[in-house]
Amino acid sequence: MVGIPMASLALVGFLLVAPWPFWRLAASSPVRARRRDQLVLAGALGTYVVVVVTLAAVWPAVLSAIAVVAAVAAVVLWWRSRVDHGRRGAVPPGRIRLHPLDLYDDPDYLLEEAKRHGPIFKIGATFPVPTLTPIICVVGHDLGLELLRDHADALEVYPPFPASRFIPRSFLRSMNDQDHDRYAPLFRHAYARSADQAFERSVVASAQRLLAGMDAACDGAAGVDPGPYLRRFVFEVLARLHFGLEAGSPELDRLAERYRSLDVVGIARWMPQRTRERRWSSLVDAVGRRFDGGPVGTEPCVVAAALESAGTADGAGERGDERATIVGNVLQMQESGTQDLTALLVWVVKHLGDHPDWVDRVRSGVGSAQEAGAGRSIGERVIRESLRLEQSEYLARRTTADIQFHGYRFPKGWRVRVCIREGHRSADAFDRPDVFDPDRWLDRTHPPTEYAPFGLYRHHCLAARLTQRVGAIFVEELARSYGLTITEDGPREHGRFHWRPSHRLRVRLDPVTAD
Repeated sequence: MVGIPMASLALVGFLLVAPWPFWRLAASSPVRARRRDQLVLAGALGTYVVVVVTLAAVWPAVLSAIAVVAAVAAVVLWWRSRVDHGRRGAVPPGRIRLHPLDLYDDPDYLLEEAKRHGPIFKIGATFPVPTLTPIICVVGHDLGLELLRDHADALEVYPPFPASRFIPRSFLRSMNDQDHDRYAPLFRHAYARSADQAFERSVVASAQRLLAGMDAACDGAAGVDPGPYLRRFVFEVLARLHFGLEAGSPELDRLAERYRSLDVVGIARWMPQRTRERRWSSLVDAVGRRFDGGPVGTEPCVVAAALESAGTADGAGERGDERATIVGNVLQMQESGTQDLTALLVWVVKHLGDHPDWVDRVRSGVGSAQEAGAGRSIGERVIRESLRLEQSEYLARRTTADIQFHGYRFPKGWRVRVCIREGHRSADAFDRPDVFDPDRWLDRTHPPTEYAPFGLYRHHCLAARLTQRVGAIFVEELARSYGLTITEDGPREHGRFHWRPSHRLRVRLDPVTAD
């Protein structure tokens, strides 16, 4: 390099290689799935390169000092990454690496670590940025349930949902036990009241519009990306359930635009704090005003039913924090539910495309008593099997005090990952656990210690039954009228939160002619 002393070139090379974990992170699939994070990290690395080269040219003595600090840090991190580090303090075994990107490159990484170290082990934390706070992984639903039940007072949901800071009593999954005991039954009742036969008919109609749109968009053999179509379908279905908004209405379009501008799950971290608070408050007020003073009609929705129940329970139409908590939670449920159910249905499309015989099986089995094993329709069995294999991945907690568990110490402030996905691949619970086989649900029901796609212990997903029913309707409407062909695909990727099919996945729908 022109202008840089030869003696400094080796230091430049060392310092450019030193942040190798960050170079790898910038190219990893979870960061690529979050474009802004990738740009920020790339910008930081670019700035670092410029600073190193500039120091080498104009101030090589400072460069030498930085290189010494980097070398010491590398030795400390290497020492800390030893498998038996912390053994004297009864910390679980495992390597605390700064860049355990195998977690995002290899779907079987945690299973392999469990085979190597046992069902309780530690790994380093990487995403969204590398930290020195380790994660203790617990593999096995029985162990996970025991941990959550026996040490509930020393575990908190972590990281909290970004919207929780704007909801007076937090989002349901992050609430303390007292608030959760009040609001969980309220929302459970609201969902049961709103997901009626009229709602199911609207889901059928939405599914038929979705599939017709995908069919019309298919360009010969090229196929289409199912993700955007499925997201519109799910958002439409949940907006009808949560807010009573009809498909195609101006109100639904305005709500969708508000969600796009705010990014409710991430709460648009790039926005100034005051702008975020103002937009969130405006969204809560707009939804709340829609239901102020009005009784729930003949076709109730979740937010109206919940507000009515809260007012009845309190003996007065209490608003303020109560209304903001209810409306804020439903707003978060709308977006979280849209993301989770969309991701699940993309996996369903992928599995059905990989196993076209199951599309034929569903088509011939809809309404068949023989196919309704254990009271589940054939479509519901496809959904349960997809949930077992994909999407249900882990429960995240953080310790608020030291925990003693099965001979190990979980230090205060460490993160805990209860590995649901890995438990679903237990050969003790499931025959041929890596095989897509909806028939495994024909005549058997698995307890939570074997199958827990909607959570363990207290904080279960309130929409578990709803998710399975909406998914089953989609599967049955798809099979009833169309054949499914995958026209392009690639290896699975780790997205913003979960493993997902390749971004190159494209499918083609072929209308089925009536016999």
